[in-house]
Amino acid sequence: MAGNESTEQNVAGSIEETGGIPEIELEVEVSGMTQYPVDKTLSIPDMAADAKEVGDKIDILQAAIASVVGDTYPVGSIYMTVSDEAPDFTGTWVEIGITATWNQLKNGKRNYVELEEGDTGGTVHFWLRTA
Repeated sequence: MAGNESTEQNVAGSIEETGGIPEIELEVEVSGMTQYPVDKTLSIPDMAADAKEVGDKIDILQAAIASVVGDTYPVGSIYMTVSDEAPDFTGTWVEIGITATWNQLKNGKRNYVELEEGDTGGTVHFWLRTA
C-alpha cells in the first residue's frame, strides 16, 4: 500500500504543479459530402437510377431474348456444342447421339438416339429441344 500512496501523491502533486488538468476545446466542421457520379441520360437528370425500374427493364430484355432464342431454336431443333451441359436458354433439352451406321451413310440418311443417364456424346454434344 505504501507504494500506491506514494504514486497517488506524485500524481496529485504533478497535477497541482501544472495548474490542474488542462481543458481542451475542439471544433469539428463538416468537410463536405461524398458524391458519386450520376448518369445524365436517365429520365430524371442528375439523380441516381431507380433500382426497380432498372430491374423491370432487365426483365423485359430477358423476356425478349428468350423469345428470340425460342424462335431460333423451336421444339425439334438440334443444338450442337462442345459443352456437356444442356443449353441454359428457353426450353427443355435432352442430349442425343447422332448415329452413323454403314446403311445410313450409304443411303445418305442419319438418325439419332436419346442418350441414357451417364452416357456421353463424345467431344461434340448434340442437344434436342423437346419442349
